Amino acid sequence: MNLSFTIGICAYNEEKNIGRLLNNLIHQKLNKKFRLDKIEVIASGCTDRTEEITRNLAKKHKKIKLSVEEERRGKASAVNILIRNCNSSILILESADTLPAKGAINKMLIPFLDSNVGAVGVRPVPIDDWNHFTGFTVHMIWNLLHRMSEAGDVKLGELCAYRRKLIKEMPLESATDEAYLQGLVEKTSFKIVYEPKALVYNKGPSTLHDLIKQRRRIYYGHMQLRKNFGYITPTMKVDKIFYSLIFKATHEIYLKKIIFITLAVFLEAYCRFLAKIDFLRKKPYAKWEIVRTSKTKMVEDYDKTKF
Repeated sequence: MNLSFTIGICAYNEEKNIGRLLNNLIHQKLNKKFRLDKIEVIASGCTDRTEEITRNLAKKHKKIKLSVEEERRGKASAVNILIRNCNSSILILESADTLPAKGAINKMLIPFLDSNVGAVGVRPVPIDDWNHFTGFTVHMIWNLLHRMSEAGDVKLGELCAYRRKLIKEMPLESATDEAYLQGLVEKTSFKIVYEPKALVYNKGPSTLHDLIKQRRRIYYGHMQLRKNFGYITPTMKVDKIFYSLIFKATHEIYLKKIIFITLAVFLEAYCRFLAKIDFLRKKPYAKWEIVRTSKTKMVEDYDKTKF
């Protein structure tokens, strides 16, 4: 019997990348043991051509489905629709502003052949220019998370998969969907696996303002999870981050960019400070402001990363 799976995409004004992403996903080569049931796009309050592009592709490929939220209610609302509509064994969540590398979907599904595996994460690889401070910081963050995940502190995000029976709808005020669902799996006896050979390309913020906005919102969501559900994400474990930075990654390009490292550390601390203020003031983040410089036309099968 084939292992069935659904790919879910939450999209808000993603006309620059949605067509390329859907074409990429529909042409991913799969092992005969896996069966794609559908690729469902939840278009939430879109004011651009996201819906139009998706509808046109759905006419050509029957497995592509479009669901529309007339009003943007936040990503948690869109993810809940995907959870409700998923009748497959596995639900894959893909960020609309990313592109998986060739074979990435098949590689991330293989661990699920072990019935004890409840979730799988892959390795996000930024396409940003690491010679600039913002691009370097984005690379540094994702590389640290890669090192932590390899060491066992798996961080799910960008492209991740869950065994459907283990997850349930999340609170609408939740600001971090992947971390919330990861917390649900960690409360079970099922394993969370990291598959570093499965790559997904993404684009980080290209301005300091957008980088601060993104990091601030992410850390806010992690504090929200810790307070409301008692779940501590890997990125809240400062000792693990310090270990990965100092003992695991300094032999790479970081020695050439010691000034950037110092500035990036202070920037992260500043963003966490701002997030704590937001948290104390109970600032809502369910419908966060879009980080526009991270929304760009992705390059198919980009492979120029130094990592």
